[in-house]
Amino acid sequence: MKKFGKFIFGTLAVASAAAGAYYFYKTYIKKTPENMCPLI
Repeated sequence: MKKFGKFIFGTLAVASAAAGAYYFYKTYIKKTPENMCPLI
């Protein structure tokens, strides 16, 4: 049961970090369209 809780916590942490990075990336690209990279 402890491992399951750790797994869920890790998944949530990774998901929130990815969402934050994606949001920052989106806003940064929107603010500076001249620096657009064909990554996504």
